[in-house]
Order: sequence, then C-alpha cells, then structure tokens
Amino acid sequence: MDDLQRINREMGITVVANLHSVELAQAYATRIIGIRAGEKVFDGPVAEATDEAIAEIYSGEEKEA
Repeated sequence: MDDLQRINREMGITVVANLHSVELAQAYATRIIGIRAGEKVFDGPVAEATDEAIAEIYSGEEKEA
C-alpha cells in the first residue's frame, strides 16, 4: 500500500484498488466508492465515509433521513 500511495503522490498516477478492509481504505485512500449487489451505494472522500455509510456498504442498512 505504501508503494501504491507513493506512485500516486510522486508520479501523479491514479491507483484503483479493490479493498475489503475499511481500515486500509481509510488509511490510504482519498476517495471511497462502495458497491453492494452491483450498485454504487457510496462515492465520496474518505472523510465522508462515516460509520453509517460503511454500514450501508457492507450490510445494506439504509441511512436514516
């Protein structure tokens, strides 16, 4: 992950990684796209990936309005 982050920052190359670890995504990513059952359920900066958004991605629980 450190190498991918370095490639992104130093060379300006976009890196797309399929991660199933929320902790890794939060530590290294700048943007998270959550897909569940073939549908995009979250797309935004890491800072906006709240516990509720993560629950929606992984368990299908809808965020309360």
